Amino acid sequence: MSRQAFLIIPFTNYSGRTQKMEMRLPAFTPGTRVLLVDQWIETGGTMEGAIALVERQEGRVCGLVAIAIETTQRTRAFRRNYPCVSAVLPGSSWQRECDAQFLSSFKEYRPEHAFPAPAGNARPRSRDGR
Repeated sequence: MSRQAFLIIPFTNYSGRTQKMEMRLPAFTPGTRVLLVDQWIETGGTMEGAIALVERQEGRVCGLVAIAIETTQRTRAFRRNYPCVSAVLPGSSWQRECDAQFLSSFKEYRPEHAFPAPAGNARPRSRDGR
């Protein structure tokens, strides 16, 4: 029985905690173009680990995609070195809110607006209509 080989990369996540990311070897052939996708790039530590996994296997990171990419020294380097696409545009008011880690739209957020109760399971409303 043959044992699988893995490439293991330590990285520091957004909370400052060191973790390990691994990829089975070989995951792809050298020169393979890889698009890395994350929902939110905060400090860039996790993405830096993913980039290292790809590049150490001689893959080519062809771009980074996220809903939001916060503005940090590391993420500025990502934008310089790789094509980056995010739903939140750099320099926008949304970008400033993401960088502050507070979205003004959350002030008005009510889960029942996004996830209404199924018919027949409606829960009683409070006196203020919520």
